[in-house]
Amino acid sequence: MNKPIIWSYGGGTQSIALAILVRQERLPRPDRIVIADTSWEFKKTWEYTEQHVAPLLAEVGLKIEIASHALSKVDLYSLKGEILIPAYDVRRTNKKGEHAKLPTFCSNEWKTRVVRRHIGGAKGNPGGIRMWLGMSLDEVERLKHSGEDWCENYWPLCFDVKMTRGGCAQLVRDYGLPEAIKSRCKMCPNQNDDGWIEIKQEPEEWKEAVRIDNQIFASHQVRLHKSGKPLDEVELVPRGEDEGGLFGCDSGYCWT
Repeated sequence: MNKPIIWSYGGGTQSIALAILVRQERLPRPDRIVIADTSWEFKKTWEYTEQHVAPLLAEVGLKIEIASHALSKVDLYSLKGEILIPAYDVRRTNKKGEHAKLPTFCSNEWKTRVVRRHIGGAKGNPGGIRMWLGMSLDEVERLKHSGEDWCENYWPLCFDVKMTRGGCAQLVRDYGLPEAIKSRCKMCPNQNDDGWIEIKQEPEEWKEAVRIDNQIFASHQVRLHKSGKPLDEVELVPRGEDEGGLFGCDSGYCWT
């Protein structure tokens, strides 16, 4: 018996490509599609999903379920008061003189566990499931076991319709959809200056990011930007796509 397919939708380029491939019947129809609402997602991700992806999937009778952030047991801080996002510790530097970066716990707490709770966990899926994730061929080093016997992680863009992120972006363009932004939380320390500039163009999103930056500095002496400076004092320099920067949130389980 085939396991039900549950797709953890991330909202970015790879996710949009997966939606197109399902619509074109180049991939099987998933049984459920779930996106975790981290409560911090950059609003343009939601706008793109609502305007373009949801209607596309509705054409084949599919709907994206939203897993509420209320299913997460923590927010910016762990129950022990630790920062969950990979912010930069202004008190410590490495051999290159770069500010030390904290471990990443947010994706596991806000996405992985939330999606699993939303679908009922092991008790709600006694026969097990196959969980689709949107990593592409250029992210193969991030493919790993779910850690749960009932949940089999699977990557259609690595095994079924093999694509790089660039190939996914081209598919989106060829299909006639607008270019997607990089899906991420508005205050994600993993984004480069191009990402921060995009956040800054949305005044309310930027204001919230600055507020969080000041909050975590006051509580833990850490900052959101790699410079270690207050976010609203950083001179942001656009670098373009070749710099790299944020990579991974599109998968649905960013940075795990």
